[in-house]
Amino acid sequence: MADYLGAHAARLDLPVGTGVRVDRLARRGERFRVTAGERGRDAGNGVVAMATYQRPCVPASAGELAPEIVQLLSVE
Repeated sequence: MADYLGAHAARLDLPVGTGVRVDRLARRGERFRVTAGERGRDAGNGVVAMATYQRPCVPASAGELAPEIVQLLSVE
């Protein structure tokens, strides 16, 4: 799976960060701003990936997202 995702990211030239602790993900108009320490990036979409995928875990803040934002669990 990791090889597949890595090849997909490379093919689409996606900016992928691993081992990065994200401090904040905030909506700015039609885009999102992610900050990690002193680093920041703007994007039209974002993926929040968490460990312990064996057990579904839905953050409490998930209910606060707009209905048009697609949310999927890894088991889906």
